[in-house]
Amino acid sequence: MAPPAAPDALLSTAADAASAATTTAAAAAPAGTGFLLSIDQAAHAFVTANTSYDWRALQADVFISDSFIAAGIAGWVACSVACLALDRSWRSVGPLAMAWAFYYATCGAVGHGDPPLVATLKDAFARVRPSTLHHTYSFPSGHTSAAVFIIGALVVVLLPLTVQLLQEKATGSGSSSSSSQPSEGTEDSAAETSSIAWGGLDMWGALGVWGAAWVVTATGRVLADAHWVTDTLAGGMLAVAVVSALAQCCKLVAATTNSSSSSGGGAAGL
Repeated sequence: MAPPAAPDALLSTAADAASAATTTAAAAAPAGTGFLLSIDQAAHAFVTANTSYDWRALQADVFISDSFIAAGIAGWVACSVACLALDRSWRSVGPLAMAWAFYYATCGAVGHGDPPLVATLKDAFARVRPSTLHHTYSFPSGHTSAAVFIIGALVVVLLPLTVQLLQEKATGSGSSSSSSQPSEGTEDSAAETSSIAWGGLDMWGALGVWGAAWVVTATGRVLADAHWVTDTLAGGMLAVAVVSALAQCCKLVAATTNSSSSSGGGAAGL
């Protein structure tokens, strides 16, 4: 059974939209003019007028901002352990290694700093934060990009791989046996494949979780007065593009693995 393909059309469309929106936000927000600035200033004024510094520093900056990141990291660890326990071949190790490499290089949560991609963008735009709660640059939001990347990669890459391996373990099937079986119940099979492709969730449920991670984390960053609204928009869009890139890389790894397995099986039969 080949690893379930990520929903390429949706992810590619999301990546294109993410690139365009990130570019727009990046160009407009640091410049300090236009419609985006009015949203930034209005949100900043509301937060400072209606919340205390202590509430922003604890409730918004920690509990609201970190909730999806913490849950997502727990999910990553659980999926990684489960996949390695079920299958230690390159079929499992390859996507896991790719995911963790993306995590540390692009948009993951790395302690009190930012991964190289986000840190480079912050230094390039050098946008000042709305308050002195943090002392690094503001654009794009590292928290928001981390939450959107971690949850997105979880529902698009890690959970699908884990669910597939668990189902194969339960049915006693593998990557080679299921491909030779006749297709039965086309509609049921399509529904099952769709469910696997979204980590056991229906597509809208998975997108809802992914969107909630973005909205909740972005809200926390703005309520903490740690970021402008446009910082969180750009951070989320950046992460959607990175998740799309990760999904495509994992698909290439899966295709290479399947090709190698087929070649090996053919050679053995000669």
